[in-house]
Amino acid sequence: MSMQIKRTKTMFTITFAALMAVVLSNSWLLTGVSYAVPLSPTMQLPTVKITSPHKSQQIRVGNNILVSGVSSPPPGVSHTSCTVSVLLNDVKPYQKTVAMGHGGKGDYSIWHYNITPKYALIKHGQNKITARISCAASPSNLTKFNSVNVTGI
Repeated sequence: MSMQIKRTKTMFTITFAALMAVVLSNSWLLTGVSYAVPLSPTMQLPTVKITSPHKSQQIRVGNNILVSGVSSPPPGVSHTSCTVSVLLNDVKPYQKTVAMGHGGKGDYSIWHYNITPKYALIKHGQNKITARISCAASPSNLTKFNSVNVTGI
């Protein structure tokens, strides 16, 4: 076999292999299937904190509870891309809080929610209130939780 034919076959093999690698690595474009991509070590999560009621605070059984707090999106994510919701004693669904931040209707940097007996009841003893912030981001939403335990009396 001549040197020119060997060189052509080698170039064809290399080109074909490179093309297949590109096609296979981008097959999700053709199939519509996406894969979980872990957060990069530099990607930060949003923050959320319940500021009221306080840890171990005593609350009368049957009363409303005004839950309030603060949150912030991770760097590079708009505050309007996030929502904050709360839950009492794992009673789902999460209840969407009211955004009170200075940035307007979708600014959850300050938020509150009034838990009423219509949603869930404070029981005698330990009760857990959980806040969840979820921010729209690519390739997946960024979510963080914060909880406080209060005592029903």
